[in-house]
Amino acid sequence: MNRGTKIVVSVVVSAFNRKDLVLRALQSAQQSTYSSTELIYVDQGSEDGTIEALKDIPGLRVVSCESRSATMSRNAGASVAKGDIILFLDSDAELFPDTIERAVEMFIDAQVGIVGPVILSSEDRKTVLTRGVVFVPLLFVPIEVRLTTINHDPTMEFHSNTTVFAITEACMFMRKSLFDNLGGFDTDLLPYGEEGFDICWRCWKYGHSVRVVDTVAFHRPTSVNPRLQSTNVVKERLTYYLANTVLVYVKDSDATAILNMPIAFIKSSIVNYRYTGVLGPLKSLALFCSNLEVFTRKRSQAISSPQRSSRMIRHLVMNEK
Repeated sequence: MNRGTKIVVSVVVSAFNRKDLVLRALQSAQQSTYSSTELIYVDQGSEDGTIEALKDIPGLRVVSCESRSATMSRNAGASVAKGDIILFLDSDAELFPDTIERAVEMFIDAQVGIVGPVILSSEDRKTVLTRGVVFVPLLFVPIEVRLTTINHDPTMEFHSNTTVFAITEACMFMRKSLFDNLGGFDTDLLPYGEEGFDICWRCWKYGHSVRVVDTVAFHRPTSVNPRLQSTNVVKERLTYYLANTVLVYVKDSDATAILNMPIAFIKSSIVNYRYTGVLGPLKSLALFCSNLEVFTRKRSQAISSPQRSSRMIRHLVMNEK
């Protein structure tokens, strides 16, 4: 890709019974300052009139996916995408007008494989939900740190097209060729997250980098999602999320990075204790053990050598540009 080539971006949104949110997400892509896009909506069997509500969006491609799995629906959308870059956009996320344009500029660098903006809360449009994941050295063990700040002004000029270890899948730009080479999102992961963390890890191992670009997108915080107001749903989500975290380490990490696995498990267990109690981590451990064989087999089929992953992790420290 070079500056003389007009890069096509395929925007993939998938959902089940989220008519109003999907409409806003796709409209934000329509209103982008970048015009070379195709819009793809993956419907997971919605019964709320979503497809009918979207019929007036010009050029929209609608794909049906029987599965309610987020990874499967994203993969289904990617399978029909014709663009050079795929933008995976959550149904409860919205783009800033220049989000696509600024992200595309990053792909002029052939090493860049995945790009994402700073994610702000759609509630107040200033609180930062995430600006990536990095590893920082602690006693020679790389420790995972999720970057956030508060009360950020979205109109200010960012000064950080920053290299990070991973970004959220809520608004993720990725080279179509790389996505295909990696085999897409891992559908063996349990529900509720870490598919973005996993595919970013595999992106690095394949020889590409991950960047956070100096623009923003907006995402609905988990705390205002009606479905997640139930304490039982929160417990279930956190239990699966914790199990996924350690499964990703088993599959993707080398001998150096895997030292962080028990630390990540303990850290997440402490943070989630007020929701899950003691049973949460125990259930996560049971889920981890029941899926360990699958992910150990995936580890043996890894794309690159462990040495590549180790060198990469050691250099991904806080404030690296």
